Amino acid sequence: MASVPTDFGGAVDFYVEKCRQYLRRTELTYRIAADVLASEPEASLVQRYGQTVADAVGSTLRGPTGRERLERVLARSHLSTQKANFELFLNRIAAAKWEFHLDQVLARWPHPIRVPSDSFLRPAEAGAPFSVAELNVPSMGLSDLVGHLKVICGINGLSFSQWAGLSVPVEAGQLRVDLWSQVVVSFQVRHLFEHRDGRVSRAFRNHVTPYWSRSSWGGSKTLEDLAQRDATGRAVKVGTRALDFLATTEAMVQGAERIGRAMGASEV
Repeated sequence: MASVPTDFGGAVDFYVEKCRQYLRRTELTYRIAADVLASEPEASLVQRYGQTVADAVGSTLRGPTGRERLERVLARSHLSTQKANFELFLNRIAAAKWEFHLDQVLARWPHPIRVPSDSFLRPAEAGAPFSVAELNVPSMGLSDLVGHLKVICGINGLSFSQWAGLSVPVEAGQLRVDLWSQVVVSFQVRHLFEHRDGRVSRAFRNHVTPYWSRSSWGGSKTLEDLAQRDATGRAVKVGTRALDFLATTEAMVQGAERIGRAMGASEV
């Protein structure tokens, strides 16, 4: 495995490329699984994957509803992986900023610095690269990571998406979405099905309102639809389709490239 370059620009480029690889690998496994599900005869699917499906989703593959449910599970599971891939990318480029531009970061950082107990500025060659960063950079959460990057990169008077040029159209097949809207909504949708079985909350509606109509999900449900109740009187559910997953992947790939360029420019 290639090692991280020892200069800031090289490290950022390295993480952009790694992010692209991880996102595309996840897309590849999704496409292969979806193709098998669509083309394999039911009897063969049941014989080869029946018990695995039962363990994974609590149902069988028999009949159209079994396939439809598994299609939804595949899209949701792979969306969760893309979310983690993108978080890791944001975490790593923030850590690189701390490692290579520490004086600049310290001048901007408004909070107490969490310091390793054994050394404050232990160099990478001593065996502990990013030791300070690991204690100060968020490990997850789009809002937390973006907020952190805004501080350490000195982004003032602009939103993060404006600074990195993320408010641009992205095409995934026949679908056209706004890059940053797709990323933001994908994080919120993933949180929804992870913690509320996909059922909409008021907090979810408030968070996605500025972005919803410009995301792939906005093509299947309006903001007004999100406020409705189903036949049981409960909040409606938001699902994840193949096109939602593929549009999110493309938005994240292009987003990582644009954020990387903006980070490189911030070195000047």
